[in-house]
Amino acid sequence: MKKNLLVLFAFFHLTTISLAQVVVTSATFPQIGDTLKVAVDNLPENIEITAAGGNQIWDYSGLSAPFEAISIYRDASEGSVFDQVPDATLFFETAQAGESYFKVNNNTLELLAVNGGGGGQGGGFDLNTLLRFNPPLVERRALTFPQQDISNTSVFIALATDDLPQEILDILDLPLLPDSLRINIETERIDFVDAWGSMTIPGGIYDVLRVKRTETNNISVEALVPILGWTDVTDLVAPFLADLGNGTSVSYLYYNDVEKEVIANVSMNEDETEVTQVIFKSNEIVNSTATVTDLSPNIFAYPNPAIFDTRFEFTNLKTGDYKLKVYNILGVNVMEKNYYISGSRTVKVDLNTLTKGTYLYSLVDGKGKTLMTKRLMIVRP
Repeated sequence: MKKNLLVLFAFFHLTTISLAQVVVTSATFPQIGDTLKVAVDNLPENIEITAAGGNQIWDYSGLSAPFEAISIYRDASEGSVFDQVPDATLFFETAQAGESYFKVNNNTLELLAVNGGGGGQGGGFDLNTLLRFNPPLVERRALTFPQQDISNTSVFIALATDDLPQEILDILDLPLLPDSLRINIETERIDFVDAWGSMTIPGGIYDVLRVKRTETNNISVEALVPILGWTDVTDLVAPFLADLGNGTSVSYLYYNDVEKEVIANVSMNEDETEVTQVIFKSNEIVNSTATVTDLSPNIFAYPNPAIFDTRFEFTNLKTGDYKLKVYNILGVNVMEKNYYISGSRTVKVDLNTLTKGTYLYSLVDGKGKTLMTKRLMIVRP
């Protein structure tokens, strides 16, 4: 009897420590030649942010996305502006951010500079220029539980008046047209390894450390006005600064000790009451619809086939008004919705009014031009 009690005690002891507290080292940092694949759920549901602590279980298996985004890390010397970032060791290129240059150290991965990108992102500013982080911004660290790190950086952006959208010039309401603007973004990033446990995402289960990232951006803007000289116009352009990330944001990042992609990167709304986006490691089962590799405007429906509702993901669109039209197989327009889109947006659409069958959906721009048409299947139990 005593022996049986000891065995039972040992069993319960083992089950309570079944989760592994991992240590994340620099071996998980991307290296030259690595291809990292992530997916983005812009309408995440049932994502719980638990209190700090260990031995936790996070079930994010319900995440969904229409495509995976691929980042291929290359030798920094292959970059178009390597001569201006000679201390970089690797870089990758994306549609939205252009070229991002990094330096790998013993225990940190630092972002040195971003070249190009913008393309209407960032509140309408054209940021097709080289932006240097001074000092470099720490993107990744070797991690243990618990751990806290604080880093600071700043970015300086100079913009000619010709590069500014007219709505910004109108809102400035200055007596004379400014020759240029200069924007200074000061960033404080606090990373706190506050939890560890096991995470489930589509296609995999991983032992992870959780990093709570609190990032505060303080943005100031000056305009070079003839006669007046450099004039602080931060308050005048305040409505545009939110799109540049002004203020404080909170996200939770989950890292594994083997995988190089972040297992999940969970973004919160301003008051931290709602999850607004989840970027997660793609295990190549993300609806098997597409891979994003270019700048072309696009639209995806997922799930597809759909039952009662589906999500439409709009990507790489110029700022403006768009129509989503759904047609039956006879070409009759059975649904039409209007959206204002800047860059990318995800919407959930109720399909209960449509019967099961095959449909076509089209994206139409503000001038009435159909940008693309794809097929949508609706099934019913």
